[in-house]
Amino acid sequence: TNKPYWQELGEVGARERMVVMGNNGMAINRLVACADAPQAVRQVTRHNALAYFTRHAQGKVGKVRRVALYAHGGLNSEQDSVVRTRILAPYFEANGIYPIFITWKSGAGEIIKNILEDRAKEVGADLPFAAGALDKLKDAARDAWDRAIELLAQNLGVKSIWTEMKQNAMLGAQPGNALNLLAQELAQLRADLLDQGHGFELHLLGHSAGSIVLGHMLELFASGAQKQTLGSCSLYAPACTVAFANRHYLAAVRDSKILKQERLHISVLSDRRERGDLVGPYQKSLLYLVSRALEDMHKMPILGTLKAFDPACNTDQHWNEPQLGALLPELERWQEFWWGTSPPSGFHVEGKGVGRDNFEVLDRPQIATGARSIAATHGSFDNDVAVIQATLRRIMGAGLEPAPSAVHWNLDY
Repeated sequence: TNKPYWQELGEVGARERMVVMGNNGMAINRLVACADAPQAVRQVTRHNALAYFTRHAQGKVGKVRRVALYAHGGLNSEQDSVVRTRILAPYFEANGIYPIFITWKSGAGEIIKNILEDRAKEVGADLPFAAGALDKLKDAARDAWDRAIELLAQNLGVKSIWTEMKQNAMLGAQPGNALNLLAQELAQLRADLLDQGHGFELHLLGHSAGSIVLGHMLELFASGAQKQTLGSCSLYAPACTVAFANRHYLAAVRDSKILKQERLHISVLSDRRERGDLVGPYQKSLLYLVSRALEDMHKMPILGTLKAFDPACNTDQHWNEPQLGALLPELERWQEFWWGTSPPSGFHVEGKGVGRDNFEVLDRPQIATGARSIAATHGSFDNDVAVIQATLRRIMGAGLEPAPSAVHWNLDY
């Protein structure tokens, strides 16, 4: 058929693969056939998964059943998640993987962008330069403009939007809320499949602030009735702090031992790509804005920045000068965990020569969506055919090539 593969899933089908989390982490029911939110989580997580595996595996006993949890970035609306699920879910299912998309109603992206753009226009005379001229300015001038935008973000409620979004992710793990319900149903799904004689693997995928959602879920998976040993965890440009990563991802490997370090994969942009990105009038990526304006202190180390992995960047030139003494132990702890004694030979901030299978630095200016080429940005990871195919290979195991054939791939959304 000439019909693009992703068009085979409509909005109703997408919602049958989505667990929706609203304000204060509460689960929301979007399924007409379900009486309440807990039933909707059960339907998506257990009943729909079992139905998929029955159809896909055709009753073959002993085959591993693989489930992937996808947590999108923190500045996406619910409708954004519907579109993403429509497009991505069929590619997972074509490869024997049942996908569950954690949809947290955090659609502040356009709000933040609009706030910054409108305010920048209002006070344009007080800012260093007009936005239209920035492409001709040297780095120092662009940095001066961006510092002014960072101060605006702190004073115009943008920081509070980011803080509330993180609080919603944390509250979702509380008893009775969306992430907790999801963990319970995953534990029951695992038990159901094991009773049927099947193996079970759970894989986590998180883009940007989705790493915060998954970090809180790791605590649920670490012990008790909800405990899970994870098959893999893939993070794309994680927007969590390095300290958060130590408390959750490092702990999942070293303390609770529910995740093997070599199965924790992190993809980041090179620093020049981060600095070439845009958030409205802000002339750098979202991670720069988070680090310099939206976290508890200016220049907070963020895991998805390449600098967080580079010991040569552990200086006040890159991070917060007054607080560097408090930040250094967190940075050094993460870097020691990730690299051991030191990074591979040849490692530096542009990521050339990094010899690690579970660490990827995207430095190319364009990525391929399957329909066209677009700029490589903070938001483009799940539009990148190469990134998604590599993720599917990790989940499926060595030597397996993701279906369908290359002519059917289309992640242009």
